[in-house]
Amino acid sequence: MGCSVVLVDCATLAQSSLGLTRDLAELFAKVLARLVRKGGLDTQNDIFKLIIAKAPLSISESVLLEAAAEQGKWIVRPDLIKATEAQLVGDGRVVDEALASWSDRVRNSISSDALAKEPRMHAILYRFAQLNFAYEEVYAAVNKICSTDEGLQRFLSRHVKNSPFEAPDEYGLVEDAQALADRINSSSIRDDYLWLMSHLTSPELSNTIRAQSLRLRALRRISD
Repeated sequence: MGCSVVLVDCATLAQSSLGLTRDLAELFAKVLARLVRKGGLDTQNDIFKLIIAKAPLSISESVLLEAAAEQGKWIVRPDLIKATEAQLVGDGRVVDEALASWSDRVRNSISSDALAKEPRMHAILYRFAQLNFAYEEVYAAVNKICSTDEGLQRFLSRHVKNSPFEAPDEYGLVEDAQALADRINSSSIRDDYLWLMSHLTSPELSNTIRAQSLRLRALRRISD
């Protein structure tokens, strides 16, 4: 538990000094998840709860996803489900409570405009949407982030011209392709993303994104 507290404190300090990169956040998450697995039954839940409550969102997202996926709470990857004794956190109630508290942290981060500064912003948004079945809420968050040119540039940073990864499923956070293209056109970074505007407004991708957003908004938990 002491090691976990120190690591979370170091990660928080790195974030406050703008030194928390994407790669560093992923490394922190791997080490912290390993500590959860190595902790005794009396400390595993406490370490997990600490990470979810205190670690930067870019780190806690990864640890939460691992716990949720192994319990079958991530419908995107049912192949990651493990037997209870092999799960990062074996108590379903603990993971459900962690998801609820982590989601509140994400909402507060969106409200305060802090989320756009997270090095793994896209991963956080995807996980919030997938684990909560809350794509409508995420689309509203993306619109808020993209309302400033700085936020828009951060959101578009994952899209690279001529990248082989520019497939439709890379636009799962986009509700309306034409609306995003219009926003780019009215921004100060327009010239850097002329290629993306053309891509977004092509009938094939625009229609695919529209159909995809409709499908994602309609997703519900089985229990719902």
